[in-house]
Amino acid sequence: MAYKEYKDIMKATGKSVTSVKKWRLKIEELSGYEFKKTRMRVSRRRVQDVYQFTEDEFDKFIRLSQRIDETNNMAQSVIEVWGNLKAREERQLKQDVANMKVTLNKLVKAHNNKNITISVLKNKIQKLEERIEDLEDNQSKGFFTRNKRKIGK
Repeated sequence: MAYKEYKDIMKATGKSVTSVKKWRLKIEELSGYEFKKTRMRVSRRRVQDVYQFTEDEFDKFIRLSQRIDETNNMAQSVIEVWGNLKAREERQLKQDVANMKVTLNKLVKAHNNKNITISVLKNKIQKLEERIEDLEDNQSKGFFTRNKRKIGK
């Protein structure tokens, strides 16, 4: 994949490298977009971070330049071409809240089902205890009478 650099954007838009760097910073601030940065050796001992732009990013820079020339409003132009971080975050926040509501409803339903299950089990245990007591009381000989005598002592 061939990457473009600041000089390519400068040639295509006729703007200075300072202007293009300001645009990049504004794009990152307003849209939350992150550009690819690589380290390149500038001299024998020095390495420098260099931004590399994809073809799509390059095209957006050209559209941004045209839009800024038309409106003289960089912030509005960046939002139109690159998108709005605040609006995106707001949409994501609304989606997260909706997901949390669904999860909360599921948890409440599971909790209610758990309470119902516990009460049903308590009823069954109570009925079993009552049946055991009836069996113990009605049994005169056998296993229950021996246990009854041991427990009674």
